[in-house]
Amino acid sequence: MEPFHAFLTIKCSHCATPLLRIGLSQNSDIVVCPICLKAGSYDDVLEEGAELSDGYDVPAGTQELVRRLWANRATP
Repeated sequence: MEPFHAFLTIKCSHCATPLLRIGLSQNSDIVVCPICLKAGSYDDVLEEGAELSDGYDVPAGTQELVRRLWANRATP
C-alpha cells in the first residue's frame, strides 16, 4: 500500500514544479519536488516557511515513488 500522497498548488522555489506531499507515517509528512528532489518536513516548509533542502533524508524507495507519481500524474 502506497503512503498518502497529494500534489500541492505550492510550487518549488528552485524549479517551479508543483510540490508533492507524502505521508511517511502518522506524524511524519514530507514535501518533495518531483524534479529536483529537494525536500523538507511538511510542517516546516508549509507552516514555518522553511526552504526545501538538498540534504533532506528521503529514502530511496520514497524517491522512486515520487518519480513514478510524477510520471503518472494526470495532465490536463
